[in-house]
Amino acid sequence: MLSKIGINNPVGQSVQVSIENDRIVIQKPDNRSALQKRFENFDVEEYFKKSGSREVDWGEPVGREVF
Repeated sequence: MLSKIGINNPVGQSVQVSIENDRIVIQKPDNRSALQKRFENFDVEEYFKKSGSREVDWGEPVGREVF
C-alpha cells in the first residue's frame, strides 16, 4: 500500500496519519519549503505578460560595476 503513495522503503521515512470520515489516511509529508509553498500557484509567464518586460532598470552604476 505504501508504494502507491511513493514510499518504497518505509524504514526511517515519516508519514502523516489522520482520520477523515471515519477512515485512517496515510500520506507522505509535504517536504516543500515555505517559499515553494508560497509560490506554488505563481505563473511566471502571466506575471511578465502583465508587467510588459522581463528587464529591470536598476539605474546608473554607483560603484565598480563597470571595469
